[in-house]
Amino acid sequence: MVRPPSREIGEAPEICVEREVQEELGLTVKVESIIDTWVYEITPMRHVFIVTYGAHYSGTETARSSHEHKALSIVPFEDAQRLRMPEQYKTSMRRWLARTRTM
Repeated sequence: MVRPPSREIGEAPEICVEREVQEELGLTVKVESIIDTWVYEITPMRHVFIVTYGAHYSGTETARSSHEHKALSIVPFEDAQRLRMPEQYKTSMRRWLARTRTM
């Protein structure tokens, strides 16, 4: 199940994402913008609203796994497109890559 980040009272969603990445992976990122939003059907009658953000790694840390992860791997974009995940996430990755190439 996908668990949304827990926002602190008054915390902007972008700051929440940066904080959660730091807490869960030990990485410093800077959120740039929303890439996509969609509703994902987990099961009939159970849906989750997904918001994907583009972010840049701005630290020197090495990613670490937390107790909330089964496994952790960092893979090249091309390999990520072959992973088993909802197609909308792959679409978000392609859109972010296209944006970063024009920045």
